[in-house]
Order: sequence, then C-alpha cells, then structure tokens
Amino acid sequence: MIYRLLQIIINIGIHLYYREIRINNAKNLELITKKPTIIIANHPNTIMDAFVIGTICKSPVYFMTKATVFTSPLKLRLLKSIKMIPINRNFEKS
Repeated sequence: MIYRLLQIIINIGIHLYYREIRINNAKNLELITKKPTIIIANHPNTIMDAFVIGTICKSPVYFMTKATVFTSPLKLRLLKSIKMIPINRNFEKS
C-alpha cells in the first residue's frame, strides 16, 4: 500500500518537474509484466533513475539497496514495504 501511494505521489512530482520523459524501446516495458526482468540504470541522476523507473513500470519494481541502510527494525520494515531488498556489497582490497 505504501509503495502504491508513493508511486502516485512521485509520478505527479516527476511530471511536474520534467517537461518530457522519452522512453526508448517502450515495447520492452511490456515484457516486464509478463516475466521477471532486471532493469539496470546507469545512475547519472542518482535516485531519480529509481523514481522514473518505478513510475513508468506498471508492475511493482524491487530495488536493491545497500544493507547498511537497514539499521533498525523500523527502517527494515519501512524499506521492505516499499520493495527494497538489502544487498551486502563485499569489496576485497588488492
């Protein structure tokens, strides 16, 4: 429920902020509702990528998020309710 509410609010904000949103290969977005798909954003605009992707996709989108953000039970519950998945990034120094 929180996810859908945020999707509506962010969708309104994006359409007020941006004059135009162009989608290349829009036919590929139709596949998302038919089978599992991984969408990879380059992050030139940091969080705006996630906002735009989340609003243009009809089916729910799950977002990978650094596990360090999920620091308390309240944050864990809230972030999972908006479809965020904790990911541990393990970098070895050479």
